[in-house]
Amino acid sequence: MVDLSEIESLEGERPEFTREALAEAIRSGAPLQGRVFQAQDYSALSFRGVDLRETMWQEVDLQNDDFAGANLTGATFTGTNLAGASLVETVFEETPFTSVRL
Repeated sequence: MVDLSEIESLEGERPEFTREALAEAIRSGAPLQGRVFQAQDYSALSFRGVDLRETMWQEVDLQNDDFAGANLTGATFTGTNLAGASLVETVFEETPFTSVRL
């Protein structure tokens, strides 16, 4: 599992993941629930089966990502590009989409 201690600040703020750091966190099974993702290019990543509850996606490029079987309950998408993303069997409950490209 990836060590998230170096990206967690003492005050509980969570700095942005780079694309590479997020890919490693996904591969290692690091907890991502409740994270805020802003203004990054995360295109063509696989979130297949990942627990992404209560995450916030703001101005993020998720084009061609694989969210098959992911849990996005309570997630929020604002200004996000989801064009070409696989959403098969993805769990969406109380998940608002605002200005999202599908």
